[in-house]
Amino acid sequence: MSALVIAAVLVIAKSTAAALVALAVDAQLRRRGFHRSRGFAVLPGLLILLPVLTTLGPSLSSPIVRLPHGIVAMPVSSLFPNVSLATVLVGIWLTGALYSFARLLHGWRVTRRIVRAATPGNSAALNDTAARTAAAVGFRGPLPRIAYAATLQSPAVVGWTRPVILLPDDASSWPREELFGVLCHELSHVAQRDWLCYLLEEIATALYWPNPLVRMLWRRTSLRRELAADRAALAAGVSPSEYATRLIAVARACTRGQLAMTLAFGSSHRTDLSIRVRALFAPPPRRSAVEELVGVALVVATTALLAASQPIKCVPKNSPAAPPSQT
Repeated sequence: MSALVIAAVLVIAKSTAAALVALAVDAQLRRRGFHRSRGFAVLPGLLILLPVLTTLGPSLSSPIVRLPHGIVAMPVSSLFPNVSLATVLVGIWLTGALYSFARLLHGWRVTRRIVRAATPGNSAALNDTAARTAAAVGFRGPLPRIAYAATLQSPAVVGWTRPVILLPDDASSWPREELFGVLCHELSHVAQRDWLCYLLEEIATALYWPNPLVRMLWRRTSLRRELAADRAALAAGVSPSEYATRLIAVARACTRGQLAMTLAFGSSHRTDLSIRVRALFAPPPRRSAVEELVGVALVVATTALLAASQPIKCVPKNSPAAPPSQT
């Protein structure tokens, strides 16, 4: 049990350090006008593998802190001498992780039911708009299925290998140019495989549920995905004013939380909505691909080094004392 406790402490500490570095790099890239950093897509995968790498991976450093076995095995109280405080803490973490994964699975099942019940969008107007959208954004391959969902208040993308674009029922009455802008946004998500990145982030959030920095990091990367998709719609020729009108209208309609396991077009968070609307009317920033590459490489390298480091070791209860040094 002592090895499991040490591994749990290390994983929490390493995830916190990795999230801090990623948040700092993300803040710098945002100030420089980067709306999307594809390299950040590997970060949730590294964090998901962090417990395995910490427990079974190679060690690149010698222990800095040596914890006596008595501290790790300290009983939670005199009434329960065989239950250590460390065991209780690990149990709480595992219970919270199981609950978070159960909610994730429930959200996926609800989403799949909505997708199966959605009405296919087969109108000529929608098909023409979708074809024009694919040509405008340079989308290659077969177009994803487009369907209307009565329970949705915001357009959304679901799925990775067979993505589906869901539209609210009233989307059939939207102005043609506003629908064109929304589809440009959603096709950009499909082309960049953003739903897969979102899925990995949700898994990492469930695993590190006690760590608020991990959730904060994914909210930042989620906002940057939306900004990048908005910018792709503008690059396709969408009017910023018409796009902003539909974005605000969808956000106002989202009185309830967005459907789980989807990339929703509208955001009910006022700060994110304000940032997206302001970015629509801002000039495109001048960016350097080298600067972005260096920032992402720093985050990935730091996370990999943290995974291989082993700064804490539990000293066995009956380990022999180190021999005194001779002068």
